[in-house]
Amino acid sequence: MEKQLKIRKNSTVEDGAVRLSTKLLEELGISAGDMIEVSNSNLTKKMKVEQLDWMSKKEIELNENELNNFKTKGGKHLIIRIE
Repeated sequence: MEKQLKIRKNSTVEDGAVRLSTKLLEELGISAGDMIEVSNSNLTKKMKVEQLDWMSKKEIELNENELNNFKTKGGKHLIIRIE
């Protein structure tokens, strides 16, 4: 399953992790701590999932270091893949 999500920058997200909404995690059948594939046209990376209750199901949060790894700025989109 794939989902395209809008990027939000948040400095409290750990390196190597992405933050998703609790509702999206339930929809995808995954839990906090699981590893998912995150990609854009430049890079594909396995990342650990963190969860946040009040986030939109259409957004993904990363810290600035990870945004730089994906060579993108907030407001763009990333694709997550669940196997």
